[in-house]
Amino acid sequence: MREPIVKTGDVIEGRYRILRTLGEGGMGTVFLAEHTLIKRRVALKLLHPELATDAEVVERFMNEARAAGTLGHPNIVESTDMGFTPERVPYIVFEFLEGALLTDEIYRVGGLTVRRAVRIAQQIASALHAAHVANIIHRDLKSDNVFLTDKDEALDHVKVLDFGISRFLEIEDKRTLRGVVMGTPEFMSPEQITAPDQVDRRTDVYALGVILYEMLTARRPFSSDEDPRALLTRIVHTPPPPLAREDVPHALGELILNKMRAKDPADRFPTMIDVEAALASYTTRPELGGLRRSRTNTVPSIATDVAGTGHVPSLVIRRP
Repeated sequence: MREPIVKTGDVIEGRYRILRTLGEGGMGTVFLAEHTLIKRRVALKLLHPELATDAEVVERFMNEARAAGTLGHPNIVESTDMGFTPERVPYIVFEFLEGALLTDEIYRVGGLTVRRAVRIAQQIASALHAAHVANIIHRDLKSDNVFLTDKDEALDHVKVLDFGISRFLEIEDKRTLRGVVMGTPEFMSPEQITAPDQVDRRTDVYALGVILYEMLTARRPFSSDEDPRALLTRIVHTPPPPLAREDVPHALGELILNKMRAKDPADRFPTMIDVEAALASYTTRPELGGLRRSRTNTVPSIATDVAGTGHVPSLVIRRP
Protein backbone atom coordinates (compact mmCIF):
# COMPACT_ATOMS: atom_id res chain seq x y z
CA MET A 1 0.00 0.00 0.00
CA ARG A 2 1.48 3.35 -1.04
CA GLU A 3 1.91 6.03 1.58
CA PRO A 4 -0.19 8.95 0.30
CA ILE A 5 1.44 12.37 0.11
CA VAL A 6 -1.98 14.01 0.29
CA LYS A 7 -4.97 13.12 2.44
CA THR A 8 -8.57 14.16 2.88
CA GLY A 9 -8.76 17.83 3.83
CA ASP A 10 -5.40 18.81 2.35
CA VAL A 11 -5.37 21.84 0.04
CA ILE A 12 -3.05 21.69 -2.96
CA GLU A 13 -1.48 24.97 -4.10
CA GLY A 14 -4.15 26.87 -2.18
CA ARG A 15 -6.81 25.92 -4.74
CA TYR A 16 -7.92 22.30 -4.53
CA ARG A 17 -9.23 20.73 -1.33
CA ILE A 18 -9.04 16.92 -1.34
CA LEU A 19 -12.41 15.36 -0.49
CA ARG A 20 -11.79 11.63 -1.02
CA THR A 21 -9.96 9.06 -3.12
CA LEU A 22 -11.75 7.93 -6.28
CA GLY A 23 -9.32 5.29 -7.53
CA GLU A 24 -5.74 4.30 -8.20
CA GLY A 25 -3.98 3.20 -11.37
CA GLY A 26 -0.53 2.35 -12.60
CA MET A 27 0.59 5.97 -12.97
CA GLY A 28 -1.37 7.82 -10.34
CA THR A 29 -4.18 8.25 -7.86
CA VAL A 30 -7.38 10.12 -8.67
CA PHE A 31 -9.07 12.20 -5.99
CA LEU A 32 -12.37 14.01 -5.79
CA ALA A 33 -11.45 17.60 -5.00
CA GLU A 34 -13.15 20.97 -4.75
CA HIS A 35 -11.90 24.33 -5.94
CA THR A 36 -11.66 26.40 -2.78
CA LEU A 37 -13.00 29.61 -4.35
CA ILE A 38 -15.67 28.62 -6.83
CA LYS A 39 -16.66 25.40 -5.00
CA ARG A 40 -16.63 23.38 -8.21
CA ARG A 41 -15.95 19.67 -7.83
CA VAL A 42 -13.17 18.25 -9.99
CA ALA A 43 -11.17 15.06 -10.43
CA LEU A 44 -7.52 15.58 -9.48
CA LYS A 45 -5.04 13.01 -10.79
CA LEU A 46 -1.76 12.89 -8.88
CA LEU A 47 1.26 11.03 -10.26
CA HIS A 48 2.62 8.36 -7.92
CA PRO A 49 5.48 10.06 -6.01
CA GLU A 50 7.99 7.31 -6.84
CA LEU A 51 7.48 8.06 -10.55
CA ALA A 52 7.91 11.81 -10.24
CA THR A 53 11.70 11.62 -10.64
CA ASP A 54 11.45 9.82 -14.00
CA ALA A 55 11.47 12.53 -16.66
CA GLU A 56 9.99 10.25 -19.33
CA VAL A 57 7.09 9.22 -17.09
CA VAL A 58 6.42 12.83 -16.11
CA GLU A 59 6.39 13.79 -19.80
CA ARG A 60 3.82 11.08 -20.58
CA PHE A 61 1.75 12.25 -17.63
CA MET A 62 1.84 15.83 -18.90
CA ASN A 63 0.91 14.61 -22.40
CA GLU A 64 -2.43 13.64 -20.95
CA ALA A 65 -3.07 17.18 -19.71
CA ARG A 66 -1.98 18.74 -22.99
CA ALA A 67 -4.15 16.45 -25.10
CA ALA A 68 -7.25 16.70 -22.93
CA GLY A 69 -6.82 20.43 -22.44
CA THR A 70 -6.38 21.48 -26.06
CA LEU A 71 -8.83 19.35 -28.02
CA GLY A 72 -12.07 20.83 -26.67
CA HIS A 73 -14.27 18.00 -27.94
CA PRO A 74 -17.56 17.05 -26.22
CA ASN A 75 -16.53 13.38 -26.20
CA ILE A 76 -13.09 13.92 -24.65
CA VAL A 77 -12.68 14.51 -20.93
CA GLU A 78 -11.65 18.12 -20.32
CA SER A 79 -8.45 19.02 -18.50
CA THR A 80 -8.77 22.38 -16.74
CA ASP A 81 -5.52 22.83 -14.82
CA MET A 82 -2.20 21.28 -13.89
CA GLY A 83 0.53 21.95 -11.37
CA PHE A 84 2.86 20.53 -8.73
CA THR A 85 2.60 19.71 -5.05
CA PRO A 86 5.24 21.18 -2.69
CA GLU A 87 7.09 17.87 -3.15
CA ARG A 88 7.24 18.57 -6.93
CA VAL A 89 4.82 15.77 -7.75
CA PRO A 90 2.74 16.74 -10.80
CA TYR A 91 -1.05 16.68 -10.88
CA ILE A 92 -3.74 17.21 -13.51
CA VAL A 93 -7.24 18.55 -12.91
CA PHE A 94 -10.13 17.17 -14.96
CA GLU A 95 -13.85 17.75 -15.09
CA PHE A 96 -15.56 15.45 -12.59
CA LEU A 97 -17.68 12.83 -14.36
CA GLU A 98 -20.48 10.73 -12.94
CA GLY A 99 -21.48 7.50 -14.65
CA ALA A 100 -19.70 4.22 -15.42
CA LEU A 101 -16.74 2.87 -17.33
CA LEU A 102 -17.72 1.22 -20.59
CA THR A 103 -16.00 -1.98 -19.42
CA ASP A 104 -18.23 -2.19 -16.36
CA GLU A 105 -21.37 -1.54 -18.39
CA ILE A 106 -20.51 -4.22 -20.97
CA TYR A 107 -20.15 -6.96 -18.37
CA ARG A 108 -23.01 -5.69 -16.22
CA VAL A 109 -25.52 -6.32 -19.01
CA GLY A 110 -23.65 -9.11 -20.79
CA GLY A 111 -23.07 -7.17 -24.01
CA LEU A 112 -24.82 -4.24 -25.66
CA THR A 113 -27.46 -4.10 -28.36
CA VAL A 114 -26.09 -3.51 -31.84
CA ARG A 115 -27.52 0.01 -32.13
CA ARG A 116 -26.27 1.04 -28.71
CA ALA A 117 -22.79 -0.36 -29.34
CA VAL A 118 -22.56 1.35 -32.72
CA ARG A 119 -23.73 4.69 -31.31
CA ILE A 120 -21.04 4.52 -28.62
CA ALA A 121 -18.43 3.57 -31.23
CA GLN A 122 -19.43 6.57 -33.37
CA GLN A 123 -18.87 8.94 -30.44
CA ILE A 124 -15.47 7.39 -29.77
CA ALA A 125 -14.61 7.75 -33.46
CA SER A 126 -15.67 11.41 -33.39
CA ALA A 127 -13.44 12.06 -30.38
CA LEU A 128 -10.46 10.32 -31.97
CA HIS A 129 -10.98 12.15 -35.26
CA ALA A 130 -10.57 15.42 -33.36
CA ALA A 131 -7.37 14.08 -31.79
CA HIS A 132 -6.04 12.89 -35.14
CA VAL A 133 -6.74 16.25 -36.78
CA ALA A 134 -4.59 17.74 -34.01
CA ASN A 135 -1.87 15.17 -34.86
CA ILE A 136 -2.43 13.19 -31.66
CA ILE A 137 -2.68 9.39 -31.62
CA HIS A 138 -4.17 7.91 -28.44
CA ARG A 139 -2.22 4.59 -28.55
CA ASP A 140 -4.02 3.17 -25.49
CA LEU A 141 -7.65 3.24 -26.56
CA LYS A 142 -9.64 0.58 -24.65
CA SER A 143 -12.99 0.11 -22.95
CA ASP A 144 -11.38 1.01 -19.61
CA ASN A 145 -10.61 4.43 -21.10
CA VAL A 146 -14.17 5.13 -22.23
CA PHE A 147 -16.62 6.62 -19.73
CA LEU A 148 -20.40 6.72 -20.09
CA THR A 149 -21.63 9.80 -18.27
CA ASP A 150 -24.97 10.43 -16.60
CA LYS A 151 -25.44 13.58 -18.69
CA ASP A 152 -28.52 11.97 -20.26
CA GLU A 153 -30.60 9.58 -18.17
CA ALA A 154 -31.38 7.29 -21.11
CA LEU A 155 -28.79 7.75 -23.87
CA ASP A 156 -25.06 7.16 -23.54
CA HIS A 157 -22.79 10.19 -23.67
CA VAL A 158 -19.18 9.14 -24.20
CA LYS A 159 -16.04 10.67 -22.74
CA VAL A 160 -12.69 9.30 -23.90
CA LEU A 161 -10.10 9.30 -21.10
CA ASP A 162 -6.38 8.87 -20.56
CA PHE A 163 -4.19 10.30 -23.29
CA GLY A 164 -1.20 9.53 -21.07
CA ILE A 165 0.82 7.69 -23.73
CA SER A 166 -0.58 9.58 -26.69
CA ARG A 167 1.84 10.45 -29.46
CA PHE A 168 2.13 14.04 -30.67
CA LEU A 169 3.12 13.40 -34.28
CA GLU A 170 4.78 16.72 -35.05
CA ILE A 171 6.84 17.12 -31.88
CA GLU A 172 7.61 13.58 -30.70
CA ASP A 173 11.30 12.81 -30.44
CA LYS A 174 11.49 9.50 -32.30
CA ARG A 175 14.54 8.50 -30.29
CA THR A 176 12.23 8.00 -27.31
CA LEU A 177 9.99 5.67 -29.34
CA ARG A 178 12.46 3.38 -31.06
CA GLY A 179 12.04 -0.18 -29.72
CA VAL A 180 9.46 0.78 -27.09
CA VAL A 181 6.15 -1.09 -27.01
CA MET A 182 3.39 0.88 -25.28
CA GLY A 183 -0.27 0.08 -24.76
CA THR A 184 -2.67 -2.45 -23.26
CA PRO A 185 -1.94 -5.91 -24.71
CA GLU A 186 -5.52 -6.98 -25.53
CA PHE A 187 -6.17 -3.78 -27.50
CA MET A 188 -2.79 -3.34 -29.19
CA SER A 189 -2.45 -3.45 -32.96
CA PRO A 190 0.16 -5.74 -34.53
CA GLU A 191 2.28 -2.76 -35.59
CA GLN A 192 2.41 -1.46 -32.02
CA ILE A 193 4.24 -4.68 -31.22
CA THR A 194 6.42 -5.14 -34.31
CA ALA A 195 7.13 -1.51 -35.29
CA PRO A 196 6.13 0.78 -32.40
CA ASP A 197 7.93 3.79 -33.89
CA GLN A 198 5.78 3.58 -37.03
CA VAL A 199 2.27 3.61 -35.57
CA ASP A 200 -0.23 6.05 -37.05
CA ARG A 201 -3.95 6.84 -36.82
CA ARG A 202 -4.89 3.35 -37.99
CA THR A 203 -3.62 1.96 -34.68
CA ASP A 204 -6.55 3.72 -32.97
CA VAL A 205 -8.90 2.34 -35.66
CA TYR A 206 -7.75 -1.17 -34.73
CA ALA A 207 -8.33 -0.53 -31.01
CA LEU A 208 -11.82 0.81 -31.69
CA GLY A 209 -12.53 -2.40 -33.61
CA VAL A 210 -11.55 -4.39 -30.52
CA ILE A 211 -13.83 -2.23 -28.36
CA LEU A 212 -16.74 -2.70 -30.75
CA TYR A 213 -16.14 -6.47 -30.77
CA GLU A 214 -16.11 -6.44 -26.95
CA MET A 215 -19.31 -4.38 -26.73
CA LEU A 216 -21.14 -6.88 -28.93
CA THR A 217 -19.77 -10.14 -27.47
CA ALA A 218 -18.84 -9.30 -23.86
CA ARG A 219 -15.40 -10.73 -24.49
CA ARG A 220 -12.14 -9.61 -26.06
CA PRO A 221 -10.69 -11.16 -29.23
CA PHE A 222 -7.52 -12.22 -27.44
CA SER A 223 -7.48 -13.06 -23.73
CA SER A 224 -5.08 -11.64 -21.15
CA ASP A 225 -5.11 -14.95 -19.25
CA GLU A 226 -1.62 -15.79 -20.46
CA ASP A 227 1.89 -14.40 -20.41
CA PRO A 228 1.84 -10.90 -21.97
CA ARG A 229 4.57 -11.74 -24.46
CA ALA A 230 2.70 -14.86 -25.62
CA LEU A 231 -0.40 -12.69 -26.02
CA LEU A 232 1.52 -10.20 -28.15
CA THR A 233 2.72 -13.04 -30.38
CA ARG A 234 -0.88 -14.20 -30.91
CA ILE A 235 -2.00 -10.68 -31.78
CA VAL A 236 0.64 -10.49 -34.51
CA HIS A 237 0.31 -13.99 -35.97
CA THR A 238 -3.06 -15.58 -35.06
CA PRO A 239 -6.06 -14.80 -37.30
CA PRO A 240 -8.62 -12.71 -35.38
CA PRO A 241 -11.69 -14.65 -34.23
CA PRO A 242 -14.95 -13.88 -36.06
CA LEU A 243 -17.80 -12.06 -34.38
CA ALA A 244 -20.31 -14.84 -33.64
CA ARG A 245 -23.67 -13.42 -32.61
CA GLU A 246 -26.92 -14.16 -34.39
CA ASP A 247 -28.44 -10.67 -34.41
CA VAL A 248 -25.31 -8.87 -35.66
CA PRO A 249 -25.58 -8.21 -39.42
CA HIS A 250 -23.00 -10.16 -41.39
CA ALA A 251 -21.80 -6.97 -43.07
CA LEU A 252 -21.13 -5.34 -39.70
CA GLY A 253 -19.17 -8.35 -38.49
CA GLU A 254 -17.09 -8.30 -41.67
CA LEU A 255 -16.54 -4.55 -41.32
CA ILE A 256 -15.19 -4.98 -37.79
CA LEU A 257 -13.02 -7.95 -38.79
CA ASN A 258 -11.64 -6.77 -42.13
CA LYS A 259 -11.77 -2.95 -42.04
CA MET A 260 -11.05 -2.21 -38.38
CA ARG A 261 -9.18 -5.18 -36.94
CA ALA A 262 -7.19 -6.15 -40.03
CA LYS A 263 -3.61 -7.22 -39.27
CA ASP A 264 -2.23 -4.98 -42.03
CA PRO A 265 -2.87 -1.26 -41.39
CA ALA A 266 -3.26 -0.76 -45.16
CA ASP A 267 -6.42 -2.87 -45.06
CA ARG A 268 -8.09 -0.77 -42.34
CA PHE A 269 -10.18 2.36 -42.64
CA PRO A 270 -7.66 5.19 -43.07
CA THR A 271 -9.54 7.68 -40.88
CA MET A 272 -12.11 7.82 -38.10
CA ILE A 273 -14.41 9.75 -40.45
CA ASP A 274 -14.53 6.62 -42.61
CA VAL A 275 -15.37 4.56 -39.52
CA GLU A 276 -18.23 6.89 -38.55
CA ALA A 277 -19.66 6.82 -42.07
CA ALA A 278 -19.50 3.03 -42.32
CA LEU A 279 -21.31 2.61 -38.99
CA ALA A 280 -23.99 5.25 -39.57
CA SER A 281 -26.67 3.04 -41.12
CA TYR A 282 -26.72 0.61 -38.20
CA THR A 283 -28.07 3.16 -35.71
CA THR A 284 -31.25 3.73 -37.75
CA ARG A 285 -32.43 0.11 -37.82
CA PRO A 286 -34.87 -0.62 -34.95
CA GLU A 287 -34.56 -4.37 -35.46
CA LEU A 288 -30.97 -4.10 -34.17
CA GLY A 289 -32.09 -3.30 -30.63
CA GLY A 290 -32.59 -0.21 -28.55
CA LEU A 291 -30.38 2.82 -28.13
CA ARG A 292 -31.30 3.38 -24.51
CA ARG A 293 -29.65 1.99 -21.44
CA SER A 294 -31.00 -1.22 -19.97
CA ARG A 295 -30.96 -2.40 -16.39
CA THR A 296 -30.84 -6.02 -17.49
CA ASN A 297 -29.31 -8.16 -20.21
CA THR A 298 -31.42 -7.81 -23.36
CA VAL A 299 -28.86 -9.23 -25.77
CA PRO A 300 -29.50 -12.66 -27.36
CA SER A 301 -27.10 -15.53 -27.90
CA ILE A 302 -23.98 -14.38 -26.09
CA ALA A 303 -22.09 -16.90 -23.99
CA THR A 304 -20.45 -14.61 -21.46
CA ASP A 305 -17.62 -15.47 -19.13
CA VAL A 306 -17.06 -12.37 -17.08
CA ALA A 307 -14.62 -13.98 -14.68
CA GLY A 308 -11.09 -12.81 -15.24
CA THR A 309 -11.88 -9.85 -17.48
CA GLY A 310 -11.22 -7.08 -15.00
CA HIS A 311 -9.36 -3.89 -15.80
CA VAL A 312 -6.20 -4.62 -17.77
CA PRO A 313 -3.23 -2.33 -17.16
CA SER A 314 -1.23 -0.60 -19.82
CA LEU A 315 2.04 -2.24 -20.74
CA VAL A 316 5.40 -0.74 -21.57
CA ILE A 317 8.01 -3.16 -22.95
CA ARG A 318 11.43 -2.03 -24.07
CA ARG A 319 12.56 -4.25 -26.90
CA PRO A 320 16.28 -5.13 -26.96
